[in-house]
Amino acid sequence: MAAMVRKLSRFLALGRRDQVELLTAWIMLGAYRFGVLILPFRWLIRSLDHSPGRVSLPQKGFECSLEAARIGELVARAGRHTPWLSTCLVQVLVVQRLLKARDIPGQLYLGARFDSSEGAPDPLAAHAWLESGGRVVNGGDNFSGYAVLSCFSWDKR
Repeated sequence: MAAMVRKLSRFLALGRRDQVELLTAWIMLGAYRFGVLILPFRWLIRSLDHSPGRVSLPQKGFECSLEAARIGELVARAGRHTPWLSTCLVQVLVVQRLLKARDIPGQLYLGARFDSSEGAPDPLAAHAWLESGGRVVNGGDNFSGYAVLSCFSWDKR
């Protein structure tokens, strides 16, 4: 009970904009989690451009880079407080949608790695991360070692 009160008091201490955006991200995480479970992946990424590797994107400026990082952290924070599993894929899909709505370009990466060491819990692991403004804004805590399998971008002008 004390942990719940502490979380609620931290939420209420946020500014109104952060409260609305955090709640929006939390709801979107649930919607995308549901979508990932029941919809074909191509429907979830239908508005994105696909390429097998990195694509050069326009830079929108330092303010957009800061906003992208803020949104990435906000979604990661919301993802830590969902009763469902908010995987890296679900989180980057939500960040992508929020960045696209703000006209901030970026790229969503899907990668995989093979761990052949004895006792590895899962020899084949997949990961998703999102870059904007030349930096990883979500899913970047452990993407090194993953080979890029696909890249999806938006706002190529």
